[in-house]
Amino acid sequence: MERLYIQKTDFSPEIVFDYINNDYHISGESRLEHVRKFYEPIFEWFNVFFTNKEYLKNSKNITIVFSLEYFNSTSAKVFFDFLLMLKKMQDENSVNFTILCQYSNSDLDLFESGKLLEELTKLKFEYKQIE
Repeated sequence: MERLYIQKTDFSPEIVFDYINNDYHISGESRLEHVRKFYEPIFEWFNVFFTNKEYLKNSKNITIVFSLEYFNSTSAKVFFDFLLMLKKMQDENSVNFTILCQYSNSDLDLFESGKLLEELTKLKFEYKQIE
């Protein structure tokens, strides 16, 4: 399976989903005009991942790092849909997801959004304050 890499721009985050190196992160800003279209490769990548039992047997615990400086409300909706998909996949397979929210001590929006998404999705969240 190919790693998913999308380069960061002024309006979109860097995305790395690398099954081989157990590296899954979304970082930067997400203030796109066509949010759903931009994030569609993530949904597709995980759908392929979860249809292959070989990948699943080697990936029992996956941490996805969200290190966002800013995201708009349409991005938040896509993140919610993505997390719901992960929750469903977790419930149907023997994989445990942890969502690591890295947030700036000067901007607590990501922390507060993470708390809300944690409550709504019932996924395990961890929080790390960064400088």
